[in-house]
Amino acid sequence: MIIYSHLIEIAILFYIMYSLRQDQIIEPEVKKNFYISGVFLVCLLTGNQLWQLVAHLGNEWPNQDFILNTIDSICYAFIPPVITLLLWINQKNVTLQQRILVHMTGPWFILIAILNIWIPLIFITKNAQMIQLPGSMIYTALEVLYFLWLLYRYYVHSFAQYPKDKVLLTMVVIIVVIGQIAEAHQNDYTTSWGSIAIAYYFLYRAVANLYENTDQLTHVFNYYSYVNHMRSIEKKNMTIIAFDLNGLKQYNDTEGHQKGDEYLTAFAQTAQKKMWGKGMLFRTGGDEFVFLSPQKPGELEPVLEKILEKKCDPKYGDYLLSFSYGIAEKAAEESTEAACARADRKMYDMKMEYYRTHERRANDLPKGKE
Repeated sequence: MIIYSHLIEIAILFYIMYSLRQDQIIEPEVKKNFYISGVFLVCLLTGNQLWQLVAHLGNEWPNQDFILNTIDSICYAFIPPVITLLLWINQKNVTLQQRILVHMTGPWFILIAILNIWIPLIFITKNAQMIQLPGSMIYTALEVLYFLWLLYRYYVHSFAQYPKDKVLLTMVVIIVVIGQIAEAHQNDYTTSWGSIAIAYYFLYRAVANLYENTDQLTHVFNYYSYVNHMRSIEKKNMTIIAFDLNGLKQYNDTEGHQKGDEYLTAFAQTAQKKMWGKGMLFRTGGDEFVFLSPQKPGELEPVLEKILEKKCDPKYGDYLLSFSYGIAEKAAEESTEAACARADRKMYDMKMEYYRTHERRANDLPKGKE
């Protein structure tokens, strides 16, 4: 018996791995995780196909049930590394405790699955039928919790502000949950394991969207994302903040473009951290940024004052964040172009006032990260 749905899913997996190979933006470590998890998924789907063939062709084999039980146990053992590799993509802010938890939890799932070959812990195979044991529900529930924790910790934190990826991640949860329900209630492993392959595709799209919409220097949303988002808020109330950094040219001219790039990143990351959950920050030009928020200007200005002429987050150096900004509250009936023009004018007025009252000399610039 050939499972044609698995052939389609394997074709999709190979397409994704080919697309990753052609992609020059996604980080190599993230691509490697997708490659390895993709190979594990191909083995998982192939194993399920092999199980079906043995079940239909090996009726006369005296050890048929042991072979089928072994195949299923190995397939179960493939799932934890797939989950871990797929979801553990944002490791830059991983604490030691979280790293230990991941490295300890995944191997336990694999060990239990392998032991099930000889000791019935999760299921047992009799007369070419898989019979789930009470431990199966516990194992599956813990595995789903592990999946959801990784998804929340390493994906939701990365994509919390991007609406399209929120939809993709929601689809991942729905698809995997449906697959687990099919497995628990109908022993439908074809649907269960196929759902993981489909989730693989949605996670790939989420990661690809993130990189396509992220400025590679400052790691905030880029101009492409800004244009798309501006079109989506045309009929909505929105607060628009236009930023322009002060002194970037002096950094570039006196200390080199590397210091200028560090200054840009220091501002972007510090501003994003301070304004997290209030809206979306975009880099729209060299030293120009725009922040879009559904909140009122009065709620945002106190946050701006906390970072204006203050030091950046220490992890990005010792830069003084000096910038000019303009705020415009866009009404639903106002065009985004008009609202942006008002914000730009206010920002320009503030910048002119800054240079009239704060003439800066090169030796006054704070030193950045060495």
